[in-house]
Amino acid sequence: MLVVKKIIPVFFLTHDNGLDEKILRLPLHKVMLQLSVYNWIIRCHKSYIINTNSVQKVTGNARGYYLHMNILDFPIPVSRSYSERVLSKVSS
Repeated sequence: MLVVKKIIPVFFLTHDNGLDEKILRLPLHKVMLQLSVYNWIIRCHKSYIINTNSVQKVTGNARGYYLHMNILDFPIPVSRSYSERVLSKVSS
């Protein structure tokens, strides 16, 4: 999810494996609070929350990792402050 001024586009899979988008008007930290019961949903960047079950591969190095998903046509950055947690969740 990319965040711009508390407007959050949320991408999700539909029943026919298509990609759909909804717009939320909430701060990202409030969205994370609501999703905290799902341990496979984590924050990876100040502007992104991911479903770790959807990550296909990780590229980059300690200076900057990127997460790749088949459903998206762009990589998702991982902030250095989140990299240890993200890498442990994605690799497990």
